[in-house]
Amino acid sequence: MQITSSQISTTATLDLRNNIIINESTPGTVSGLTVAYRRSSLYLNNFDNVSDYNLLKVDSASTNVLLYHDGTYSAQTIDEYKTIVSPRETHSKSLDVTFQNTATADMHLAGSSVGDVDLVGMPLSGYSADYDLDNRNPMFPYIGADESSAFIIPKLNLTLNLQACSPNQDTVRAYLRNATSPFAKVDSAKGYLSPSGTVTFDLINAVNGVNYYLVVKHRNSIETWSKPGGEVFVSDSLSYDFTSSSSQAFGSNMILVGAEYSFYTGDVNNDGIVDAADVSQIDNDASIFASGYVITDLNCDGSVDATDLLYADNNASNFVTMISP
Repeated sequence: MQITSSQISTTATLDLRNNIIINESTPGTVSGLTVAYRRSSLYLNNFDNVSDYNLLKVDSASTNVLLYHDGTYSAQTIDEYKTIVSPRETHSKSLDVTFQNTATADMHLAGSSVGDVDLVGMPLSGYSADYDLDNRNPMFPYIGADESSAFIIPKLNLTLNLQACSPNQDTVRAYLRNATSPFAKVDSAKGYLSPSGTVTFDLINAVNGVNYYLVVKHRNSIETWSKPGGEVFVSDSLSYDFTSSSSQAFGSNMILVGAEYSFYTGDVNNDGIVDAADVSQIDNDASIFASGYVITDLNCDGSVDATDLLYADNNASNFVTMISP
């Protein structure tokens, strides 16, 4: 793929998403290059920042067989490429793809590429069908021209309770982290809590049989980790209930509300501790009668007042802080 670079962002802007770009040719001369993605110069101004979820592949990368080249910079590996074009291409990859028959230009996916979650792309408005008019999956489409069998996406089912919000309806984000130091992040997703505190997340990077810490963040609650040791997906599913016991959280870092163990509230500045800074922010918003979906509204009733202030003040007095491995 050859692209003309420009220092003007609106000149032939390239929005590159959900593409498979493979070049398995060999250089024609000693000084020649085989490149999957070649730009005419180093300028990236007209390479749209939204570009992502692409696959670049060459056969046996080397100094003259490259994923990327712009006359100044070159990349043999996908990580080198991402560094050059950052912040673009965060989720892009380089891997083998199996097609039905490249000799006859039958580019339907085949073999291990069917259902391979490494080929999950991003939904694109206006592109609801593939090249032979099969409907694209609205949430997890394939990259490339062919939409094949639906992906099996691992699901995390959580039950949790927020100390101050009742009912629980609000957005939370779940993270998968490795169960061994340095506990690297594996995946994350947002979900919306039902009134009963249940929420399901699709986590495409989860692997069956591997131990993970489950970490949950809410806009004004203390970040909470699952109990020591980690949890395991079985048959692409994992269910975990934080509310059943304080020991379900790392360091038993929850508070009992009614019959449910709950995430501490009051960390409005998301620094991992409820303290005077949070109390002050809530007090300021209460004094101006702040309302709506604001981070200082701890009990989720649409207004900031003395009730919110009391929750934060009590937790600050008890030195509530995040506890993690």
